[in-house]
Amino acid sequence: MANKVLGIEISQNLTRVVEMDFKTKNPKIYNMFSFATPPDMLNDGGVEVNSLFGAMLHSKLKELRISTKKVVFVLNSTRIANREIELPNVKDNKIKDLLVANASDYFPVDLDQYELVHEIIGRVEDGDEKKVRLSVLVVPKDLIRAYELLAKSCGLTVVGLDYTGNAIKQLMQKEIPGEIKVTLKVDESVSILTIMEEEEVKLQRILYYGIGDALETIQDSEVFGDYLSFGEAIEVARRKTTINYRFDDNGEEDIVAEPGNELEAEKIRSLKRSVTYSLQTLIGSVSRVLDYYLSRNTDKSIDKIFLIGLGADFSGLSKLMSNELNNKVVSFQSYESVGLHKGINLSNVNVSEFFTAIGSLICPLPIIETEKRNRKNRLSDDGTEIERGESLTGAIVIFAVFAVSAAVLAIFSVIGNMRADAENKSLNVKIQQYEYIDELYNDYNATIAKKEWIDNLKVTTTTHNNNLVAFISEFEKKMPSKARVLAFVAEEDAVAFTIVVDKKEVVADVISKLRTFDSIEVGALTAITEEEDESGAHIVKFAIACKYVEASPADTEASTEASTETGAVEDSAEPVNSTQGSENSQE
Repeated sequence: MANKVLGIEISQNLTRVVEMDFKTKNPKIYNMFSFATPPDMLNDGGVEVNSLFGAMLHSKLKELRISTKKVVFVLNSTRIANREIELPNVKDNKIKDLLVANASDYFPVDLDQYELVHEIIGRVEDGDEKKVRLSVLVVPKDLIRAYELLAKSCGLTVVGLDYTGNAIKQLMQKEIPGEIKVTLKVDESVSILTIMEEEEVKLQRILYYGIGDALETIQDSEVFGDYLSFGEAIEVARRKTTINYRFDDNGEEDIVAEPGNELEAEKIRSLKRSVTYSLQTLIGSVSRVLDYYLSRNTDKSIDKIFLIGLGADFSGLSKLMSNELNNKVVSFQSYESVGLHKGINLSNVNVSEFFTAIGSLICPLPIIETEKRNRKNRLSDDGTEIERGESLTGAIVIFAVFAVSAAVLAIFSVIGNMRADAENKSLNVKIQQYEYIDELYNDYNATIAKKEWIDNLKVTTTTHNNNLVAFISEFEKKMPSKARVLAFVAEEDAVAFTIVVDKKEVVADVISKLRTFDSIEVGALTAITEEEDESGAHIVKFAIACKYVEASPADTEASTEASTETGAVEDSAEPVNSTQGSENSQE
């Protein structure tokens, strides 16, 4: 009977599960499904035991009649460090010891808290010396324990843990064609670009950008419905083309507005521009990594990039990337080396989304091997298994020693407990004496909060236009009596007005007086015109724009007081007409 195992990849919003043959040459997939990851379950790749997660997983397993209890989890965390190193060419069984002895040179961490895992990449010659190339991984032990606890809470047994990079590599070796294989895994908040030559990973970069922002844009737009869930937004992105094919493309040719639906068409254009813009950082990062690889491998070329992960079948994404990266980008569609059970239903499944979960079941890294660890714990220092009789005798002696120690400690603990009880009563009395301080402190905080609110309100309601009252007051006091205002316009940070006088000398006097104002700075003066009014009298007309001096809260209070002292604007010696362009002033 085939050794079926579950491969589970838990990401921020979705959890993917695949049931497949484990570590076989020609594996077969029996089931694939996904469900929403409960909120706050994931923290930098670490997981929390979550009853809702367990219930959802159990429900799906029961629905699909999956009975296997073995699981391999896919790890993706920034706390996992990975690097390639070279060691002297030693036998395989000696590599671990040599690696541990020099591990502190490669990873400046407390290795007691990490699991050290290595994989042989190949053996090379450095001059006359042969060396072995390794890919070395350090995984936090608390991360491993977290996944073990999660599996236990779900009624599962962990038979392996794999790293995302290795899972991608394992399936790329089988599925991606060409001498240079390139995949881009696009998920919610993280993307991984992997470049392989033959069977060796030459470059793998984690890019902390994904299609999460694009999906949020679709949700917020409400173009395809109000209050879309994350899953519903994914379905929209797959069924509808919400992405332009170039960054400088407005998508006009793709959307033809029907009579009466012009507003709806404009909403779709706006959405496509916003979704496309949200992908700029991701595609720019991919472009820089590709340029880096090609600049160091000038004799190599990339024929095709395969999209995998959640974003692989987003409508329009591969075309946008092809145009902006100047490389052919295609969505990974089907598996060749992995068979499908005849009863599996893939009508609602994006097969490329499960690429990592499937790859983890081909040949996971030996991050955890439960059976070997249990056997190691049963071995003595010389490598022989401890006999049961020897173990029982030793246990009895140890128990007797601990029993005597416990009795002594109990006596001291009683004395300590009496002292602690007396001190506790004394502290409770002091707490009651100083309870009033807590009330004072709360009143103080409340007063400070109210003051900050008032100060913020004053700042947000203060504008340059607060100087208007002060300006009018100065205008009434300082302007020559022969100057008449024909038009007056007040804006947020400036005022403009047209003035009529009887001769040019008065114009100079007006400008001179305006320069003495504290509330404004004199700006541009338009051309002076001379003409006759309706009565035939000679007049000189000119317009001037002035900018308010920076208003402060103190200025605002002063201007308010000035307004109270001088009275309403209608009491001024000369009337002010607030209609721009009107010349029907009243004398």
